[in-house]
Amino acid sequence: MNILYFFMVFAVVGWAWETPWVSIRTKKFVNRGFLLGPYIPIYGCAIVTAHYFVNLFNGYEGILGLIIEILAIALITAIWEFVTSYILEKIFHIRWWDYSDQKFNLDGRISLSVTAFFGIGGYILLNFVWGPFDVLYQSIPTNYMMIFLSLFYFVFMIDSAFTLRDLFRMKNIMETIQRLGKELGDKLDERFIYAKSALVVRKSNLEESILEAKQMLLDRYKKISETNVSKQVVFELEKIQDYITNTRSITRLYLKYPHSSSLHLQNVKKFLKHLKEKNDNK
Repeated sequence: MNILYFFMVFAVVGWAWETPWVSIRTKKFVNRGFLLGPYIPIYGCAIVTAHYFVNLFNGYEGILGLIIEILAIALITAIWEFVTSYILEKIFHIRWWDYSDQKFNLDGRISLSVTAFFGIGGYILLNFVWGPFDVLYQSIPTNYMMIFLSLFYFVFMIDSAFTLRDLFRMKNIMETIQRLGKELGDKLDERFIYAKSALVVRKSNLEESILEAKQMLLDRYKKISETNVSKQVVFELEKIQDYITNTRSITRLYLKYPHSSSLHLQNVKKFLKHLKEKNDNK
């Protein structure tokens, strides 16, 4: 129960930390995190893991102990951020954050400056925030704490279920765009162009990229509509447009992460652009 409590606490603290930071930078309120509620699970996971990990270095004191603790926390947060980014992209074909434009980044998933920031921030949380919440935890009767945590995780699980539904809808959009790109494309050129397009820059507004790819697919369809291409294509393109512009549950994801991108989507756009240039030159 102790772990469940501190996961909840620092998931909420992480949201309270990151939401104002991003809102100030973007000059508008941004409810950070994938979930609807005021919590970001990766913070809860990272801080709880870091708490038990840094206990391995309790023998060090003074400046050396402080440096080792910050480095240990930074390492834990970097691992969580890298693994989370990798898994989300592999499953949903979307990269929700990208540090490629920062110096000393690793595959754009983590960067030295952000990791250092998390290391120092994590040190502050573990040494000055964990304690008061631990005192609060000890002061609340076990039965009341169990009721409170049960209510929190009930809401949390429902929130997570709806968010997973929305993420899989986004995945379906990506896969539909890829499939339509292949259906409307030149099969002979496909392998070459997809390999060539691997060099394309990931940075791009996800919403704009999806709508741009949709329009490119529609233009391609109009040019070859005299062939045996199914009119189901138009229906699917219109469905993509509707999901992106009118489905609020989907909209919230790319509003929360305005710099999210998809390499798969960029590949399709590159492929369609090549086909257009090829046809224009004929």
